[in-house]
Amino acid sequence: MIETGVKLPTVSIGGGAHGSLGMGIYSDFGSYIVAGDTTGDLQILQPYVGGGGTSGIFAEITGVFFISNAPLEKWPGWSINVGGSVEVLGSIGIDAVLWKDEQGHHYFGLQITPGIGFGFSPEFGLPVEFHGGVSYIIPPLWRLKR
Repeated sequence: MIETGVKLPTVSIGGGAHGSLGMGIYSDFGSYIVAGDTTGDLQILQPYVGGGGTSGIFAEITGVFFISNAPLEKWPGWSINVGGSVEVLGSIGIDAVLWKDEQGHHYFGLQITPGIGFGFSPEFGLPVEFHGGVSYIIPPLWRLKR
């Protein structure tokens, strides 16, 4: 094998299940069932919980897909989430996720949650909601390090 000296950027992706409900405040919970990154690490069952404030009244059960510039070993811990969702029987939500590790490196991710949801935002008169809050990602049940 020939080494080119080119190093690919670290990218991690995960998928799992998600649930959320809110009325002025919201709770958020789920688990990344499987995740991997470009360093070759793989993991299963990594739960997360969170919450914050919301503009709407909503409930949803969805899948969850996450992509980030952080290696999997940097996923556990506290993060700030800002996003929104459209809730018309089918639901689609998007969140920007930001966090910093113990060494001060900043990471970001995008969480997409398509599934089933119902909701309404009194301020906008539409089946949409906007939210912001914090989340805590728990270490995974199992991780295979390359």
